[in-house]
Amino acid sequence: MNKLVSKKFAVAASTVLIATAAAFFVGTRTGSALANNANANAAAAVNFKIDPAHAFVMFKVGHLGVGTAWGMIKDPKGTLTLAPDALTINLELDIAKMDSANAKRDEHLQGPDFFNAAQFPKATFKSTSSKPLENGNFEVTGDFTIRDVTKSVTVTLNKVGEKDLGQRFGYRAGFDTQFNINRFDYGVSYMPDGLGKDVTIFVSIEAIRE
Repeated sequence: MNKLVSKKFAVAASTVLIATAAAFFVGTRTGSALANNANANAAAAVNFKIDPAHAFVMFKVGHLGVGTAWGMIKDPKGTLTLAPDALTINLELDIAKMDSANAKRDEHLQGPDFFNAAQFPKATFKSTSSKPLENGNFEVTGDFTIRDVTKSVTVTLNKVGEKDLGQRFGYRAGFDTQFNINRFDYGVSYMPDGLGKDVTIFVSIEAIRE
């Protein structure tokens, strides 16, 4: 009787031991696979610096109900990190470099009635999340700040291209997007009846791999 009990106990103990070892082995392999995937994604991420000479930020807004006023902000700066499943972008705009092709109007735009460059010299976009789409495009959500007012904005960054252009131009990636904001949301409310509240912003960037 004692021998029978001992034999059953030994079999049960062996079964538990085998199951524990199997669970440990599977868990270890799963953890290793996750770690390897994370390391692969990190290794695949590439850092870029935006090329101000080949990056453009333009905007348009309705004027007096009969036309459209256009402008741009020269020399945008920032960084971009690109991975197969994620994109991070930080964009900085110098309000003093706003250009509407009219010096007097530029002075007014940079003054207190509009963007107040003296008090709020920078506008920024800092991505907080991204989602890959087809054809290398990304849906990117980020914090857009004007006059120290920050709003969450979601845009679609359309990939124009990515290639190694040799020693002269380097390895580059390019993206375009356009989106709308309500200028009143950012405290830019001058001429509420003369200028449209909705502003369309166009961004086209080339960035060079660091």
